[in-house]
Amino acid sequence: MLRLRSSYLPDLFSGSSFGKHLLAQNDHNQTTWKIGRSPECDLTLNDAKISGTHAIVQFIDGNFYFMDVGSSNGSIVNGDLLPPNTLHKIAVGDEIAVGETLLHVDEVMLLPSATHTSSVNVSWWINQDIDAHCVDIIDETPDVKTFSFVADPALLFLYRPGQFARLEFQIEGERIVRAYTMSSSPSRPDLLQFTVKRAVRSETDISVSNWLHDRFQVGNSIRILGGAKGSFTPAPQFPPKLLLVSAGSGITPMMSISRYLSDLRSTIDVVFFHSARTLDDCIFLDELELIANQNVNFKLKIALTQPQPKSAWLGFTGHLDTAMLQMIAPDVAERHVFVCGPDGFMNHVRQLFGIIDFPIAQYHEESFGEVEGIPVEPIPETINDVPVLDPTPLPTIELNSNEVASPDTIAPEPVPQPSTAPSASSPSSTTAPTIRFKRSNKSMAVDIKTSILDAAEKLGADINLNGCGAGRCGACKVKVCGTIEYPNKQPNPAALSAQEHQNGYVLSCIAYPIGSVEVDA
Repeated sequence: MLRLRSSYLPDLFSGSSFGKHLLAQNDHNQTTWKIGRSPECDLTLNDAKISGTHAIVQFIDGNFYFMDVGSSNGSIVNGDLLPPNTLHKIAVGDEIAVGETLLHVDEVMLLPSATHTSSVNVSWWINQDIDAHCVDIIDETPDVKTFSFVADPALLFLYRPGQFARLEFQIEGERIVRAYTMSSSPSRPDLLQFTVKRAVRSETDISVSNWLHDRFQVGNSIRILGGAKGSFTPAPQFPPKLLLVSAGSGITPMMSISRYLSDLRSTIDVVFFHSARTLDDCIFLDELELIANQNVNFKLKIALTQPQPKSAWLGFTGHLDTAMLQMIAPDVAERHVFVCGPDGFMNHVRQLFGIIDFPIAQYHEESFGEVEGIPVEPIPETINDVPVLDPTPLPTIELNSNEVASPDTIAPEPVPQPSTAPSASSPSSTTAPTIRFKRSNKSMAVDIKTSILDAAEKLGADINLNGCGAGRCGACKVKVCGTIEYPNKQPNPAALSAQEHQNGYVLSCIAYPIGSVEVDA
């Protein structure tokens, strides 16, 4: 139990009385309390600068902890800004500023019933390897399933909405590691969910996504390597206006973001645009409509590229263009834009925003084929029935904190790649590729499906093997002399800066050699 006093900071020295609050158990199993502006919180504070759900208090292993859950204006504990999703052990005398309200901790009392239950002996998944077992499988659409996991032993999952995790599978005696984005929200920390679309692959190629669809069952286990990864997230400092743009299974990080904002009763202005072939292909449609109906600040826009002829669909049809964008978000220049979908869709949207000279600093994208790895088959003329406007790559759009060595807006003109840098669009060679690791003094001939990282792992060459495995985190970057290509002949991945690309660095996990290459490793 916690006894707190609260005061409104602007009136702190006016002699006004303190509010008094008691955080106690509503039932003998309660170990979490919400603090915020929402009337559904355990401690509701009438302060416009406090988020709907601003923070939580948790009872863990005999102690109370305070944690800001990614509020708009943050929390200050004893004079220091507390990073979001960071636990602070509460002590008598603590002063916690949330918005313009100061909370003073007067008394900390143990919970008699909770101290004797195993439910409080729960830690957090932060950066450790853990085992998890599947507790539910949901058929979202005919080719999309959501897999729900809990940790073994039990713990709570700590991550930011939009991030991904590296999962380890044992398939036909082979260890395979793939990266998948969480579709669940960190506001629901007991469960981790991954929404997976069936992949189109050749019979000889192992697809983890298809294996999950065909073979994985409730009760089966996986291993999750390290903590959450990736910078494709608006958290913790959410901008006041967001435009989420997705297609196909690229909806998964957007769903995590949407659920998170909905759970926190956020007042952030969100426009969510999703492109699908038909209404039956719209993943999470019912839940998204429910979120939109419950939150006036959340606007859902769906466009169908192949609406059924006799359907009563009265929404948007066709592909996203400047006219549709203007109708969806006429104030788009004021928004931060997050884009995720198949490569063809991503190229289309990137060029569209280039046409309108959209500021690079407000544009964030996540490559999302099958995030176990971007599909390696060649791009057809359309992907998800979204035409590729121009096969020439645009300037690389750097994500979040990376510095962009280009103009302040997304320019539609192509940027020539330096001749010394590995090419992402070179024609495949008929000669078997070979890889030589210079510092390790090891080499091997490889086939066209072997990445530089795969070869390094087989030979024991010195390359970081603990990255995402999908070309998204940049941990495996190495300097290469020779020619490589990325899956789908994509342009320079966003995990590399323009300067690194110019200096010959590649992402070894998705870099496939063309002919002979030498790797500085």
